[in-house]
Amino acid sequence: MHKRASSVPQTVRERFPNLFAAAMLWLACVAYLFYLGMPAFVAQMAKDWHYTASQQGLIAMAEVTGNAVGALSLAFVIRGRTALVTFACGLLVLVAGNAAMLAEPPFWLAYCARTFAGIGGGIVAGTTVRYLSLDPRSGTLLPLMVFCQYLGMILLTSVVAHWMGSIGASLALCAALPAVSLAVLWFFMDGCKVVGESAHGERPAVHSGGAWLVLASMSFLYASAGVTWTFLESVGIASGLAQNQVGKAIGAAGIPAGVACLCMPILLRRGWTVPTGAVFLGLCTAGALVLSAPLTPWAFAAGATAFFVGWTAGGVAQYAMLPAFDPVGRHIALIPACAGIGSALGSSMGGYIIDTSSFALAYEIAAAFAALAVASMLAANWLGSKRRALGGIQLRSPTH
Repeated sequence: MHKRASSVPQTVRERFPNLFAAAMLWLACVAYLFYLGMPAFVAQMAKDWHYTASQQGLIAMAEVTGNAVGALSLAFVIRGRTALVTFACGLLVLVAGNAAMLAEPPFWLAYCARTFAGIGGGIVAGTTVRYLSLDPRSGTLLPLMVFCQYLGMILLTSVVAHWMGSIGASLALCAALPAVSLAVLWFFMDGCKVVGESAHGERPAVHSGGAWLVLASMSFLYASAGVTWTFLESVGIASGLAQNQVGKAIGAAGIPAGVACLCMPILLRRGWTVPTGAVFLGLCTAGALVLSAPLTPWAFAAGATAFFVGWTAGGVAQYAMLPAFDPVGRHIALIPACAGIGSALGSSMGGYIIDTSSFALAYEIAAAFAALAVASMLAANWLGSKRRALGGIQLRSPTH
């Protein structure tokens, strides 16, 4: 007999769920391509275009501010568009912003182009993270997303950027990969809207207070990363390492960070999201403090490794907490905006402080931001526990 029509997948996404998940993971990396290679790219700008630390910080701020604007536009302005139009616009804006910088532009034009490219990245990232967060396999896909982004960081900073050799070639890569990524539009030819507030039309309760505290924790973490990640290559050189040795040290630091990230799903399934998240974010604080001290090459490697492990694994815990407070995805689309605002604050402040004072003070402030990320995570957990104790909403497990 014939199977019921309702059992037959109706869309390409349903027929190829694993391929669709892989495409979303790819886009999660492409959307942040410039940010992932930030230390190497700003170092290339300093070498090829003679940008000061303050200008490097402003370029980083332009990128992540654009990410925030793009994500906010997705949440409040273009949320009614189809996924096909949303992804196409985001990717094309990303291509155009990077292509505008291929020649040696004046600083003001570079700043505008990076803001424009960041808007495209924010649109793509916000849409992608919503699809991944509301997938039934989100407990696996979100840690995998963070791992893929971190792997992209390591490859870009330790291998690809040094192989490209110049900021012009690196920006050509940043324009080419989003252009190739337009192939993912194949998944959305059915004219579907960007995934809505719930898969089946129901509206589960949202714990807005807890969700905003988790988003605040993300902003503080990325403010810390905005300082630490943007100027990491410069700090490594100041510690006595050659530029190619800095890339190798960053690559080596990625091994334990990757292992920690891959272990996070096991810890999440055991219900240890908040304890492990707090520990790893505390490790970020310790790593930034080590980088603020007078450095030797070995101390630089230790501080960078501690920060990377804490940033990667702590970020997974933050991603896992948010769907528990927001099962309909209302706040999830704001993740790139909060991360972008935090990064913009960190990178611009870090560049100014480095130019006017020292690396040490900038990294002490990075440690303070990481400590605030721990406090916000614990406050969100306390607020959620209090709500449950008073008979409020039942938070959904982030691993189901």
